[in-house]
Amino acid sequence: MRLWTVHPRYLDARGLVALWRETLLARAVLGGVTRGYTRHPQLDRFRSDPQPSSAINHYLAAVLDEARARGYRFDARKVGPVDDRPPIATTQGQLDHEWAHLLAKLQRRSPSLFRRWRAEAPRAHPLFRIVPGAVEPWERAQGVSSLARTHRTETRMTAFNVVRFRVKPGSVEAFIEAHRKMRPTLKGFIDGSLVRTGDQTFCLVGEWRSFQSIVDARPKMISMLDGMRAMLEDLGGGLGVTDPVSGESVLRLGKPKAAKKRAAKRRGAAKGKAATKGKAGKGKAKKAAAAKRKG
Repeated sequence: MRLWTVHPRYLDARGLVALWRETLLARAVLGGVTRGYTRHPQLDRFRSDPQPSSAINHYLAAVLDEARARGYRFDARKVGPVDDRPPIATTQGQLDHEWAHLLAKLQRRSPSLFRRWRAEAPRAHPLFRIVPGAVEPWERAQGVSSLARTHRTETRMTAFNVVRFRVKPGSVEAFIEAHRKMRPTLKGFIDGSLVRTGDQTFCLVGEWRSFQSIVDARPKMISMLDGMRAMLEDLGGGLGVTDPVSGESVLRLGKPKAAKKRAAKRRGAAKGKAATKGKAGKGKAKKAAAAKRKG
């Protein structure tokens, strides 16, 4: 279940339909109609509101408005009474966290929407009023729970971000030097490489401990980029001066098992030869010493 803080206008068709269904489910949970999902963290901010039913109806009404704007036929009869009410305060950190999460989904499912929204400063759902602050505690609790389940079932993978650039003529060496002097102090950053893919084109590849580390470091990375924008050309197609992608690693590639075995055999054979030569050398030395004593 995900009851988005971001405005439903940014969702693809699949996401908007899912949000409609999940909000109806959330309303049933809050109304005590169903036993499932009663402790789901996504419901905490609705449950803590003085009027949970009013809050969820307002949320659902905005989803319906977006569906109507797209020509979808959602059943308006399922939206309860909507009265005037104050918005629910939600942090900027929560909005930023969800925005990065949504962009990652759109990048996989709807590349055209990803390109459309990627440079956007996201708006919040009309029910929410954005205030300064970090990611909401209920989101962090949900993330810790998910991480614990991941560790129980599989080895946790790292995450990567890749950013494509095209440098202006005459600025290539300055661009490389700026990266050579760079000492990123970004939490969760493991390692990175600047890869030259053409006379003026480059890719920056970074490895991170988690995708959340990339999300948290986004403001600092933008600040670092601001110091190099004058060196970069617009990539065209609405991309701007960068073309970034990021995500979690799903598979770590390695040598095929047969190749590993052959390499191990070669190392073993080399060690065996070295040992044999060593023994032979020691044997010759002993014979020479014995001959000398006899003489």
